[in-house]
Amino acid sequence: MKHLQMEIKDQIAVITLDNPPQNRMDLQMLDDFEDALHDLIYSDARVLVIRGEGDIFTYGGYFPEWIDMETHKVRALVSRWISVVNRIEHLSFPVIASINGPCWGGGFEFTLASDIVLASPNATFNHPEKTIAITTLLGGIYRFAERVGKNIAGEMAYTAKPLSAERMNQLGVVNQVVEREKLDGETTALAREIADGPASAHAAHKALLRLWSQCGRTAADEALLDLSMPLFDTEDVKIALSAAKEALDNGTPRKNLKFTSGSCFG
Repeated sequence: MKHLQMEIKDQIAVITLDNPPQNRMDLQMLDDFEDALHDLIYSDARVLVIRGEGDIFTYGGYFPEWIDMETHKVRALVSRWISVVNRIEHLSFPVIASINGPCWGGGFEFTLASDIVLASPNATFNHPEKTIAITTLLGGIYRFAERVGKNIAGEMAYTAKPLSAERMNQLGVVNQVVEREKLDGETTALAREIADGPASAHAAHKALLRLWSQCGRTAADEALLDLSMPLFDTEDVKIALSAAKEALDNGTPRKNLKFTSGSCFG
């Protein structure tokens, strides 16, 4: 892979955008992402971290490629990127975006498809598409509106003014603001905690959150039992219930267990 690196170690997958100087999302990176996702799906990964090399996450799409491209080819290119974002959003395990600097355009849209966002204080977030007279092509405006409301999402789209990591934390888009020198370590620690957790429960929670987001509480209520009951057949639940009962009987805190069962949802 030329503009993207992926490493899977101890069930933690890390995808690093690596296309200096701005980590732009060009056609080569798209090819790399598609290859990485193929490998990822067939791996033993239980959590994915997406990060940028250096002090930039990404400034978004490499628009010079589009200048002499026929519109139907641009449409096909963008359709492939949308598919990549959707596949990341629908992974059965949690996705952490670790934002080490500017996170603009398509990079911001990748972040909005993640489950947890950690960012350094120097990170900025923006939809700059209006400066080249186009829309947020990967669904960023409505993914952002889903988190913060249409007024704030609309303001960013209409003005292309970036928001700081602190402001995004206040808005609930960024989970934690972490000092730059600690960001990689904090991200790895969080990824380790998730990877050691119950994969099936994580997958069920992701599915319920997505269903609630797209269809509302009633739809999530209707799916709750179908997604939750299979968990009781997993070794994770059987071991954890026994350990919890032992702690209750002994009047001691529950042990921190490392769960090993894979997701029963595939």
